[in-house]
Amino acid sequence: MYMMFRYASGRRAEAVVLSSSRERMRIVVRNCNDTIELRLVGGRWVPPSGNPIEIESLIADNHTATAGGFPARYARTLSANAAIGTAACPTA
Repeated sequence: MYMMFRYASGRRAEAVVLSSSRERMRIVVRNCNDTIELRLVGGRWVPPSGNPIEIESLIADNHTATAGGFPARYARTLSANAAIGTAACPTA
């Protein structure tokens, strides 16, 4: 599953979701050398740095199981821009 998310600073990044459950998600962020585990805390996804990120989009293909993995979904309309993929890893 492909994901776009936004840091509190407003910068956007791309990631691939490797696994997910109701309370945890493991992702690989573009241009990062390691995986990152996000935790769902108070309805927000939080990386090890402790600064919540906002998931802007999730794109699944026919081979992706998503049932039960994302309990809180909120409608939102955003478009991609040139900042995608240029953000630093969320653990920084």
